[in-house]
Amino acid sequence: MTVTPRWVLPSLLVSSFLCTLISYLAFAFGIFIIVQNLYYIPIIIACIYYGWRGLFLSGFLALSYLALFASFTTDPVLLQEAIIRVIFFSIIAGVITMLSRVRESTEEKLRESEDRYRSVVEDQTEFICRFLPDGRTVFVNEAYCRYFGLVRDQILGTRFKPQIHPDDREMVGQAFASLTPENPTIMSTQRVIMPDGSICWQRWSDRAICDEIGNIIEYQSVGRDITEQKEAEKALQESELFNRTLIEHLPDYIILYDSNGRIQYINPPAAAALGYSIDEVVGSNFLSFIPVECHDMVWQKLAARSEGRAGPPYEIRILNKNKRVVTVLVQGASILYNDSPSTLLVLTDITGRKVAEEMQSEAFKQIEENMYRFSILNDQIRNPLAVITGLVDLEPGSHADQILEQVKEINRIITLLDLGVLESESIRAFMRKHDQLSDTDRLPTESADH
Repeated sequence: MTVTPRWVLPSLLVSSFLCTLISYLAFAFGIFIIVQNLYYIPIIIACIYYGWRGLFLSGFLALSYLALFASFTTDPVLLQEAIIRVIFFSIIAGVITMLSRVRESTEEKLRESEDRYRSVVEDQTEFICRFLPDGRTVFVNEAYCRYFGLVRDQILGTRFKPQIHPDDREMVGQAFASLTPENPTIMSTQRVIMPDGSICWQRWSDRAICDEIGNIIEYQSVGRDITEQKEAEKALQESELFNRTLIEHLPDYIILYDSNGRIQYINPPAAAALGYSIDEVVGSNFLSFIPVECHDMVWQKLAARSEGRAGPPYEIRILNKNKRVVTVLVQGASILYNDSPSTLLVLTDITGRKVAEEMQSEAFKQIEENMYRFSILNDQIRNPLAVITGLVDLEPGSHADQILEQVKEINRIITLLDLGVLESESIRAFMRKHDQLSDTDRLPTESADH
């Protein structure tokens, strides 16, 4: 609400008193024409500063004028003129009162709008400041003061500027120099050295305010601290670099493909194993590197993962550029990549292990074959020995004892060999248990009696 100046009431009382006094003296001397204009002074003052109360006061002054006028003359013409003047007083007072009320209402709305704007500005977490082209600050909000640890009076009217990082000063200067009436706004990101020596990141929106002829008369800057965002971005970049470096140097093959089987990512070891460059592989279909007989199993595993059934690792074969078959152990997981469902595969090359297992299996078979043949050989040797022993018994001679002695020695050696076969059988059973030697690797003749 508008505060009435102190001088108004005394001026209103004095002017009202003077109007009444001068009118009385003028009427006493027979002057009835000029003095009525003096009443406009208190009427205008009352209506402007006191509104409806001023209108009532103006009506009282008008009626007082008419009563005073009638007390000095009974001339009907003069009385008629006086009544018309009173009507004019009332009309003028009403118009001024209405205009005054409109002005007060407009000013009240303007003040409320300014209060709302100031409240919004003061409650903002962003830093807001306005300054002249010579650098003098004309406005700062509370957030700006809190951020820099100052009070408003320490900033307003001064050329206070945050200490911009030396590497960013030229960029900031060029940004402000680029502001024109045609290009009045810019966005900039800069580092600021705080009073405690720490470095903070800020993002500013700067606007040049121009007059009617295009001259810049003021600047407005709205900024906010983005240090946490920058630190989070840096941490994310470092994490991404670490993860990418880790994935690219893993010995396992990492492949990522979408729901249509198109490869979205492949690490260098996987691309090298396939015999292609990364650019050649990305975008191609994953199934093009898998033999046709393995396609159904791959789709079954993909369907199981999409339904949340992870399943154990499984083996498949892949074909490289030279059509060489590589056996891999596959572990997969369903993930979101670029907001789309994708499949991440970790492939472990077990080609060398499979070859070693095949060689081991062949070696076991060869050992058992040799053991079988050796057991037969032992029987074949014992049969002639039995014949020799029988002949010596039928025809004893001077060398019979020596021959029997050698037969016993040969039989002892064969017995030792038989014991070796039995020990080999125990070794073979142990190897079957710990190296998963299949029962199908046993020879059909193994059950023969020795």
